[in-house]
Amino acid sequence: MAPVPDASVAQLLLAHLRAEAQAPRLDYAEAPQRVTGGFETTIFRFALAAPPAWLAGPLIVRILRAHYNPSQVQAEAAIQTALAALGYPAPPAMLVCTDPAVLGGAFMVMRRLPGRPLAEGMEAIVTGAGIGRVLRLLGGVSRVLERMAVVWAEAQLRLHALPPASVIQRLEEAGLSPEAYTYEGRLAALGRTIDSLGNDGLARAQAWLQANRPPAAAAPAVCHGDLHPLNILAQDGAMTGVIDWGNTTIADAAFDVGSTIAAIRTTPLDLPASALPVVRGLLRYLLWRYRRAYGRQRAVDEGAVRYYQVFRHVSHLAGALRSQRVGGAPAGTHQLPAARRLLIARIRALSGIAVSVAP
Repeated sequence: MAPVPDASVAQLLLAHLRAEAQAPRLDYAEAPQRVTGGFETTIFRFALAAPPAWLAGPLIVRILRAHYNPSQVQAEAAIQTALAALGYPAPPAMLVCTDPAVLGGAFMVMRRLPGRPLAEGMEAIVTGAGIGRVLRLLGGVSRVLERMAVVWAEAQLRLHALPPASVIQRLEEAGLSPEAYTYEGRLAALGRTIDSLGNDGLARAQAWLQANRPPAAAAPAVCHGDLHPLNILAQDGAMTGVIDWGNTTIADAAFDVGSTIAAIRTTPLDLPASALPVVRGLLRYLLWRYRRAYGRQRAVDEGAVRYYQVFRHVSHLAGALRSQRVGGAPAGTHQLPAARRLLIARIRALSGIAVSVAP
């Protein structure tokens, strides 16, 4: 299914909202505007004029790309709504639609939270803004990174302290099986993806993951699965929200810590070779500060953290290859050759497994 043009999204979304709200004269106070970010989704911000109470205020529509399973939207909506009810700053879902015929993919309408990404501006380092801008961003960076690490760790610690039972109940009520939100389910799904790819190195990596699983956590936590500073919203130095819940997993807290480290360690940097060591060093410093802030309040098994890094690296590599095979489907930064090299190197360094992929 071809993506729906932005202008058509505005028209089709309004028609759907009018039907759902039973308000034929409902209109926009703020027409949908595309929001950057999201490799699996297309995101728009908007607001309605004189809507019913449940659709009042600033809103977001998050549209899943057509080749993804619509159950992902159901899971995200259930998770976000459950966490919001527990007082965690996740955007509650107002409406969920799993019919891709409406907007070109399953979607949900949710609250738009205040604040800006905690690492706003730092993405210029990844996307290739010009070396001059990058150098300006690096001025006084140690102070900025220290504060970022504290807010980052607090967001994760606060999430891990929540009881997962309420989230699981919401997921069950949405008709989702444990395979959709447990590590066991994630590992099984990865195995099916790898089987479909026919890559011997990835098959060996999957066998390693099966053979080296850490013991089950005595007290599983709600794990975001991709909790880096671009998915944390902040205002005046304080966290105001956490977004992008598509990888949420009920698992050992080490799963989340490992996934976080993996995301930062394999971010490709579009910079001159002379600047790479400096920026890589700053990212390692940021990770060290984050781990230090987190570790002061909660201990995690270091072996398990390394294991879950391997899982995330293998998942990213398999996902990039799968998206490439689908054709025309974006795979984010992990589709880039530099990112693949980083993933392959990290898998080998942490597990000893050699993986190769076609350029």
